[in-house]
Amino acid sequence: IGWLIASPRVRAACQAIQQYMTFSVGNPLQAALAQAIGEGWSFPKENRDVLQHNREIIVGALEDVQDLQIHVPQAGYFLLADFAQLTDKDATAVNDVLTRKVGVTGIPATALCRKGSETAKRFRSFIRFSFCKSTEEVEDAAQ
Repeated sequence: IGWLIASPRVRAACQAIQQYMTFSVGNPLQAALAQAIGEGWSFPKENRDVLQHNREIIVGALEDVQDLQIHVPQAGYFLLADFAQLTDKDATAVNDVLTRKVGVTGIPATALCRKGSETAKRFRSFIRFSFCKSTEEVEDAAQ
């Protein structure tokens, strides 16, 4: 399900592509997926287990930082840490210190917001950390 707002010329071109895609399926992909479903594909469970383990590692390390507020996800592979109770610096400045002195880099949440928005103001002290790396990399970062 999707939406498209475009000029009639662009809409017609997109409609032609969509119609072609509907009737031109990826046969090798269909065969591979049917085999994976039929044989009990283990990747989703294994991937979920690794991500959950990695999440526990990074959460454990961050919980050791007094007054750091951690927002633990129920799914996905990012978590947010709020540094507001630790410093008056914004997340970009904190992230720079973490990168240079600790060797760990996150993404300041404001980089994911519209500049100057209420959301950006709300998340000025938040850094997003990813744990979809190898377990060894997550363990190393947790040190």
